[in-house]
Amino acid sequence: MAICALFRDAGHRLLLIGQTVETDDDLAQPLAAVGADEHFLVRLEAQPSTLVQRIVAREPEAWPGLAHLIEHTQELAATMPALNGVGLVLEHRGSTPAGGGPAHPRGAPRRAWNSRAGAAVGVV
Repeated sequence: MAICALFRDAGHRLLLIGQTVETDDDLAQPLAAVGADEHFLVRLEAQPSTLVQRIVAREPEAWPGLAHLIEHTQELAATMPALNGVGLVLEHRGSTPAGGGPAHPRGAPRRAWNSRAGAAVGVV
């Protein structure tokens, strides 16, 4: 990501990069490529049933990879919470929670949720 150096040389102090990360090892490559002094990892989360609904709505029904994608999504829903270094979890719950939710232990990632697309409801 040589372009990151161009932004740095131009005086930019913050660069937002989107990358699909499924394991801790997946994170090492883009961090090395960017050469950042610091990073902040945000994990997106939704209920497995919500993820399946989104995939089924998006992908053609006859696509031969659909079953595998749905299966892999279920696996990721189970393994992603163990990803190290997450600073914020953005969680789609489908409804507004009553109250602010439980306090998280020191060092645990902050959690945010929304009740519908584009509407941030709260951060714990």
